[in-house]
Amino acid sequence: MLGEITAKDWFLFALGSGLTLLIAILRYIREYFREYAQITPLLGEWHTFHWTHTNHEPCFSHTKWIFRRSFFGLKMDSVDKQKKTLPYKGRVSFQSGQVIITSEGTSHKETWHARLNDPIPNENTMMIGLQLAQDFDRDMYATLTLCCKIQKSDEEAKAILVKYARLVEQEHCVRLRKHFED
Repeated sequence: MLGEITAKDWFLFALGSGLTLLIAILRYIREYFREYAQITPLLGEWHTFHWTHTNHEPCFSHTKWIFRRSFFGLKMDSVDKQKKTLPYKGRVSFQSGQVIITSEGTSHKETWHARLNDPIPNENTMMIGLQLAQDFDRDMYATLTLCCKIQKSDEEAKAILVKYARLVEQEHCVRLRKHFED
């Protein structure tokens, strides 16, 4: 019976199997390229600002996040004021007008998450949201985070974050506003 199978039969079998497999994974391929294209506005250098703790004292942090595309998502370097670079690899997803970043240290054990508004590319592109991580004292924290393409002074960044944030004492939470207040 196997002797009766010709090369043409094998070719048709392989072609049918390949098309079936392609149709089955086409949705995943389409989603991969859609997200791959959505990452484009994030590429490059972003100035990020947030509050953190160092040596058990609060400090306002200004770092640069440098995003690069990779085949399986995104790579990012975080560079601080002393030019120390911490490399990360991460995943970016998009949901309801928000950018969700999950990033893991590649040279150190750390994972952090951020949920930011989806950037509208213009001359002053900004993303504002929340970041969940560990501070430099190894304590967990959630902080407001400002990411912008154009560098700002610490005072400007603090003023922008104050415009967006509201402490809701009865709920023990911080809420972000959707729009600037004038």
